[in-house]
Amino acid sequence: MGAVTVTVLQTALDRVAEEQAAVTAGATAFERFESGVEEIEPSVAVNIPPSTAATIAPTTATTTTFTDGGNNTTPAASIVQHHPNEPDATARVRTLFAETIHPYSTATIDESEPLLETIIEELGPDIATALSPTTPDQFTPALKDAICNSATQRRTELETMTHALERETASLTEAATAVDGVLEWLETVDETPLASLGFETLRQRHEALAARRVCCERFVEERQETLAQTIAQGTPAKTVHREFVEYLYQEQRQSYPVLAAMVALDRLCGTCQRVVRAHLVRRA
Repeated sequence: MGAVTVTVLQTALDRVAEEQAAVTAGATAFERFESGVEEIEPSVAVNIPPSTAATIAPTTATTTTFTDGGNNTTPAASIVQHHPNEPDATARVRTLFAETIHPYSTATIDESEPLLETIIEELGPDIATALSPTTPDQFTPALKDAICNSATQRRTELETMTHALERETASLTEAATAVDGVLEWLETVDETPLASLGFETLRQRHEALAARRVCCERFVEERQETLAQTIAQGTPAKTVHREFVEYLYQEQRQSYPVLAAMVALDRLCGTCQRVVRAHLVRRA
């Protein structure tokens, strides 16, 4: 049982390390993407009143709407001056996305996901529509800002995940250290047969086991408190750590490794305690 307990925690630590590597790769990908987009010059646009825009040919005036990061949207009527000799700016953005974010986002998908579907997933449907090859080339300042803001938001979310993974690593490491300590102690004391121990030594062994069971209970309580905490930092979303843990270990045998390990360790100590108690009764 002891070996199984240790394996549960080590498997969880390996899973956290794997996720941390993926999050780090994602943060790097979004940073490279955003930096690349910043270097692309948007089409020159001159804002005009909507009433005036209505009198201009459709190929010259455009109205683009993007979210401002909250619940509001801002329409922007403008005359867009394109530069025919420059490469298609939206195509450059798509290529940049394909080289940076797309490989990270589809790393765990067996079949290749279409580029625009990944853009919808990572940057939102409005930006995906604006970047579609079927949409006229209108890489306006508003579109550029919307793309950069969305990428920044995703990097903030990944940073939040990093903090959650750090918290999870600390919790798992602390539990693993405690489990190792108890198992080493049990291995040491088991070298001496109980039949050779006196009543007082047996009583002390019984109390020592009880103390370690209290330690297991404390870890369970602290873990429950950790699971109830929120992990959001710098984002409007409020995610409970329990939901993050369920996502993290959804393909593992144990969804709550710390709780599983401590319950198993408590049972092991309880079994040992009952054996010691039986010897105490016979000596009484």
